[in-house]
Amino acid sequence: MDENEAAPTRSSNERHLHCLRDLGRRLDPGSCAGCGAAAVVGVMVTGSAANAPSTTLFREALAALGYVEGRNLRLDFRFADGDAKRFPEMAEAFVQE
Repeated sequence: MDENEAAPTRSSNERHLHCLRDLGRRLDPGSCAGCGAAAVVGVMVTGSAANAPSTTLFREALAALGYVEGRNLRLDFRFADGDAKRFPEMAEAFVQE
């Protein structure tokens, strides 16, 4: 690539998959086998719950990596309803719980 060319941008799905792969490297779905504990993952979404079909894709991608909600994973979604400025407040709520 010529130094004057802009690097290609990733699509939203590619970014999500990259994040899921990173999450998969950090969590071992077999590490809690038999211990009764599930990994808890807090997910902050810019949009609203009504317009969040990506939550299904997120669950499916995690399942493909061996993380099954209700078995070895608990997902806690929080929605900012279009206001990303709420993220610090949402993150604080995750930490407090």
